[in-house]
Parts: sequence; structure tokens; C-alpha cells
Amino acid sequence: MRRLPGERAECIIRAKCNRRIAKGQEPSYLLEEMQKARAAGSITVEVTRQPHPPPRQGTLRVAVKRVMFSGTRRPGGKLPPVAVVAVYAKERRPPRGEEPIEWLLLTSLPAADFPSACLVLQWYQCRWEIELLAHV
Repeated sequence: MRRLPGERAECIIRAKCNRRIAKGQEPSYLLEEMQKARAAGSITVEVTRQPHPPPRQGTLRVAVKRVMFSGTRRPGGKLPPVAVVAVYAKERRPPRGEEPIEWLLLTSLPAADFPSACLVLQWYQCRWEIELLAHV
């Protein structure tokens, strides 16, 4: 059943796999495509860690791009392609001894520019805050 845009639930998903994206004849993969994408800007975020280290700040380079995944094959036929917005954020200079913050998010939200990509990142960060509270 197709729903009208105002009736659909939106999503923000952290990409776990480097999926192939639909782009011309040659294979292209999501992570490599986003790493090559032009930065829309930078944002400084505070990352809360558990259980003991204090929160730290990180400045992330942010890229945003609309991508298309080919429809998957299912019994009964192939599903239609799926278009999403990818928001890629990576810390360029993490503190010594720390892994860089790197988030690759997929969203159904209409995030086409830097301010809306930052909003997606901020909403994603809320997930971490909720998880921390759930463990208290």
C-alpha cells in the first residue's frame, strides 16, 4: 500500500554494510561514493561515551548526497529501486589514541543541504542519549 508523503514514517538508519548503489554501468559502492563526495561543511558535536570516559567534542566533515539502491530480488519478482539521502560525517583529526568518529546515515528525510544534514546528525545523536539513559 502506497502512502501519501505526509502519512509515511521517516527513518534515519546507520549504514552497517557498504552496499552497491545504482549508478551507471560500472559498480559503485556507498562508502567510497560518500568519501569522494564534496563536503557540505563541518559541524562540531559532543559525543557521550559510556561507561566512564567523559564526553568529548569532535569536528566532523559532512557530505550529503541522494543515492539509489537497486531493487532486490524476492520471490514473486524484483522490488523497485529505493532512493534515500546519505549523510556521511567523519572526524578528520581525532584526539591522539582515539578512533575517528565516522557515521554513514541513510534517511528518508528530505535532507538536501548542509543545515538539513546537520539536523539528521543531531537527531541521530539523540539515539545515543536515549541509550545512555536506558542503562542508568
